[in-house]
Amino acid sequence: MRPDRMILSTYLDGEIPARFVGEIESAIASDPAVRADYQEFVELRRRLPPVTADRVAQSAQTSWASIRSRLHASHEPARHHTVSIPIPALGVAAAAIVALAAGLIFVATRPTSAAAETYLSGRHASDVAVTIRVDGSDMERVLQWLADKDMLGEINIQLPEQQFRIVGEPVLVKPAQYQGQVPE
Repeated sequence: MRPDRMILSTYLDGEIPARFVGEIESAIASDPAVRADYQEFVELRRRLPPVTADRVAQSAQTSWASIRSRLHASHEPARHHTVSIPIPALGVAAAAIVALAAGLIFVATRPTSAAAETYLSGRHASDVAVTIRVDGSDMERVLQWLADKDMLGEINIQLPEQQFRIVGEPVLVKPAQYQGQVPE
């Protein structure tokens, strides 16, 4: 077995179970790379001051004092700093804002396509001329649909010429005179 650096550190701290100690010591003695890593940890330990409960408590106090001072400093009002912006960058930013505003105005003011039913039921219904071609049997349904949607205005019905003949003279009748009877 070749112990890695983590196992060597744990061995040096005396935290390895006794049944593995012999294998680790054998690897340190026989493998030059493991021995070099182990010697590096020994040298590092020699340079570091010993860890005692007093040193840990002192380190904790120092850390908490540093954290408190940073938290306190973050609540103080910020000092004013000057930032210089080059004129070309300012011009590019202004051009981008103008282009964005123009795009938004274009999108907001362009006409949108709407469904025919929505358009015809709106305020523009009187301005629209619509041509609908239907078979004679569907005419009643189309007229009923238009009446249901309250979209009946002026309706011109063009009848096919080959099926009808005009017989006699047309008579003009005023609406006040017509009471459901045909004049003679």
